[in-house]
Amino acid sequence: MGRKRDKKISEEEFKEVQNRKWVKVVILKKQFPELLKNIPDDIYEFALASGSFDPYVDYGANGNEGARIVGGIDVYRSAPDDLLKYNKDHYIVLETDYNDGMLLVKGPNKPVDHWLNKMPTTSGLEVIGYVPTKST
Repeated sequence: MGRKRDKKISEEEFKEVQNRKWVKVVILKKQFPELLKNIPDDIYEFALASGSFDPYVDYGANGNEGARIVGGIDVYRSAPDDLLKYNKDHYIVLETDYNDGMLLVKGPNKPVDHWLNKMPTTSGLEVIGYVPTKST
């Protein structure tokens, strides 16, 4: 996924995840098209997300003073050129004091379990997809 670059998603996009109060959900790629657009469809498997409107913890690292963790997104994909079959990238979703209706997304981060032999099960998890409201 290349270089780490701060990204943004709208509070509106993420609120369906936050409504579940840290219960993991499967999100569709179209849920966050800007965030996930650089992952080719042929290797994208799925993404899991969780979050809450109650900030989890302050996140003051790397010049993000006043930022609070309100969610996370794990993106799973096939890794045909790696030793193991799959990999996972993690994104931290932050609420900031200067949010302008947007949440800051930090990543991709490679967690300890970045390389995987098999995917986690999504059985029993709710699948959600954001549908933007039309402007009139």
